[in-house]
Amino acid sequence: MLGSKCSNNEDMNPMFIAILNDPSVKEQNKTNSSYYRFTNDTRYHYEFKYEFSSEIKNNDHRLMILLNGRGRICADYWKFAVGRRIISALRASGFSILTICSESRIFDIYTPIQSNIELKMIYESIQIWINTVYYRRFQCYPRLYIHGISMGSVFGTLLSRVLPIQAQILCIHVGHDAALTTRSIYPNDMQTRLVLDPTYANWFYFDFCYNDKTKSAHNRGLCPFQSDANHFYTVPPTWYVTFKGDPWVPIKRYRRMQEKIQNDSLNLGGVLLNHKKSVQIDIIHPINVTPTYMQENFDLWHNKPYASRIFFEYLTNFTISDNNEQRGTCRCTPVNFTYWEGFPDITCTWTNEQQAQHHDYIRDVKKFRGTFCEDICGDLFTYHAMGSRNIQKALNWITELDKLRHSLKIKDYLTRPLRIWMYSKESITKDAKRFLSSKIDWTSISKRYEIYSSEYHLQDYLNRLRSSTSVSRHNLIWTAEPLLADYYIIPSNLMFFYFETHPETLNETQLSSVYERLNNGYFYKLLMNVHNMFLYSTMTSTASLVGANHVIVLPDIGHIGFLYNKTQQLLSNVIKLTFTGTKQNILSPASKSLSGYEDTPVIFKYGYDIVMPPFTKLELNQNVSLNWNMSFSQKKRLFYFADTINHSSTIQSAYKHLSFLKRDLQQKKQYNKTTEIKGKLYETISIMSELVESNEYFHEIQSSVFSFCPDTSPPWSSRIYDTMQLGAIPVILTDNIVLPFERFIDWRSFTIKRNINHLKGMIDSVKRINQFENYAKLKIEKLKSHANAFQWPYDYIKRDGRDKHVFVPKKDLKGSAKNAIHYIALELRCRRLEQFYGLTSDIFSAQSVKAQQLACKSHPKICPCRDKQHSVAFQEYM
Repeated sequence: MLGSKCSNNEDMNPMFIAILNDPSVKEQNKTNSSYYRFTNDTRYHYEFKYEFSSEIKNNDHRLMILLNGRGRICADYWKFAVGRRIISALRASGFSILTICSESRIFDIYTPIQSNIELKMIYESIQIWINTVYYRRFQCYPRLYIHGISMGSVFGTLLSRVLPIQAQILCIHVGHDAALTTRSIYPNDMQTRLVLDPTYANWFYFDFCYNDKTKSAHNRGLCPFQSDANHFYTVPPTWYVTFKGDPWVPIKRYRRMQEKIQNDSLNLGGVLLNHKKSVQIDIIHPINVTPTYMQENFDLWHNKPYASRIFFEYLTNFTISDNNEQRGTCRCTPVNFTYWEGFPDITCTWTNEQQAQHHDYIRDVKKFRGTFCEDICGDLFTYHAMGSRNIQKALNWITELDKLRHSLKIKDYLTRPLRIWMYSKESITKDAKRFLSSKIDWTSISKRYEIYSSEYHLQDYLNRLRSSTSVSRHNLIWTAEPLLADYYIIPSNLMFFYFETHPETLNETQLSSVYERLNNGYFYKLLMNVHNMFLYSTMTSTASLVGANHVIVLPDIGHIGFLYNKTQQLLSNVIKLTFTGTKQNILSPASKSLSGYEDTPVIFKYGYDIVMPPFTKLELNQNVSLNWNMSFSQKKRLFYFADTINHSSTIQSAYKHLSFLKRDLQQKKQYNKTTEIKGKLYETISIMSELVESNEYFHEIQSSVFSFCPDTSPPWSSRIYDTMQLGAIPVILTDNIVLPFERFIDWRSFTIKRNINHLKGMIDSVKRINQFENYAKLKIEKLKSHANAFQWPYDYIKRDGRDKHVFVPKKDLKGSAKNAIHYIALELRCRRLEQFYGLTSDIFSAQSVKAQQLACKSHPKICPCRDKQHSVAFQEYM
């Protein structure tokens, strides 16, 4: 709703600001590293060295946290060849990289999570870094993974329980036993959402748990370190890397840990951890060393074959002794070997050239001892630096898990009700005092506001869900925990406040004053409070999607042109429920509307926002007996229309065309008074240019085969629903219009839709219909089966001389009735599914088009496929 939520300097931790402004700790261009000090205790001086990926595709932001072993610094990954192999593999796979190191060169791996001060400091420092560095640059949060080596693997398992780690690669250690086997006490639904939805998990840890706005929230205690409870992130999928013959951590320890996790996987990590792929052990074997291998793989010896040969001789002939260890040794497992001048007799018969290369060999291994040992130990004995071995295999496993997680998220979504939560009006309008004083009794509104009462109906219905949590109506449930909602409803009385001013009676100056009051005094404040007082609108994958999980009812798009641009901008991603969305906004930006509504400020987005029917009710005169089951044989007329039709001055208006048609009828220019079809004589057309009595209006529609339903300004009419309920076929007169629930309801089966310019050809078109009576009967039968789709489970009764709008349970049947709310629920469920696949409010983007295609092809029962080019919004049909 508001765009970026990135913190600025004013929002930062004061201590962090001081560090950020200190030139000695700013990001270094040459080393691309940053240093942060979060306490005066020098034990907690952490170095963050990071490298952003230049290969990010489709907003697929993945960040690997690298944790090294005892005695290491962050730069070692870039310094040693084995580290560079890890970095290179991560770059090729599109990962950004973050190494975390302590000045003490070791992390606290012994203190339990809740009381581990070092873990808490790093958790908080990562929160700051993610928000002030990563989010500021990319406007989104990355998915986090861990690659740990040795003691770094142990600390990684602790860190994975306080951060949303999607998967971890642990090398040469089984990890922290308690960290991997302690259950989280988050409710099951919360755990499932954290595990399966990385967007939600990132939002929870890096927005909700970080943002000062939530510090007083009753559920802030769910965040790590905010209570003594085990509010831990679930155990992530784990890829173990060990080597055959490890004397310190034998294979059987990995097997035991794997068994422990798998035996309690559903409680530790849910359905994802329960999958057979989620805990894997990769056993590495030593390299078969030859002089050729050493020459090819050790950079310094590419052109020194004798140096490689000398090393091979030393390695295969040397026997360990204390004296030799003191002379210089690479500490590997299972052998520690002396790497220079161990056997002078080997070289005594060599040529001068060979002797010279021997001296080079000694110089090389002394000068580059660290790099030499790192490479040799990693390749030969697969210890400590062997984290680079089979790294691509582990990264491919991560990619498979990401796909699995997404499919499980979709499955979870499709097998449970849609969770709804609605803000209270008091909480979001508390500073709009003038409007708070306007007490609205929605149950007792006049007919004047009847068509706009869907604002009330939907809000009232959701409140009924709240009081009946055990009942799932239309597969909708109210969630008592707002953190778990799929959608957040923004309640509003905007349309009531607007029409309460009687805008049709005001001059331009008075209207401007009303607009100012409704925008800045009410609606803009309401929307800003939704964002500023709550964080749910930021629960999205990128800042550009803020508000996409919010829904608001705006039941008259045509009239909300009075909303200022800044107000409409807040609604850019919010899903709007409205009576209609027509004209230019259902076309691509390059298209030109032919309707004459180009200047109407409309913010409806076809395929994103949802069209719903207004509340309508036929008020039948109880003294008049109408035949609701009038047979087709009793219909005496083809076309009927009654309304004031001379009010429009727009040449493109359907009303203007109807006035031309009436004139032609009166002058007998084109149509006969009667029309014979298949031997039956019908009155051709009756167009009344004035309003008629209700009972007469109802009877005349029932007596007609077709009823004209022209668009109005705004381009919508409740006449369609009146016509359907009275058993006539609606003839929708407009060029482009989005009809309610067109994805789920086949409008072609029970209506006719014509461009207003083709109105005069209607009679000839009808006369050409084969088997006209069967055609009409079939359409009438279909419209009867869909009549309930446009009904709200509400009614109004006369009480104390006033109209009372009341909920009618029998019209809802506990959610089994296919009424308006049923179809709204279907639309919302489909839209959420499309969002999972990447739908944005930019409905014409390649990403959104692909998302809709994936959703409908994979789940046609939830999101029936539609082709915009063949939508009823753009088509004429008989």
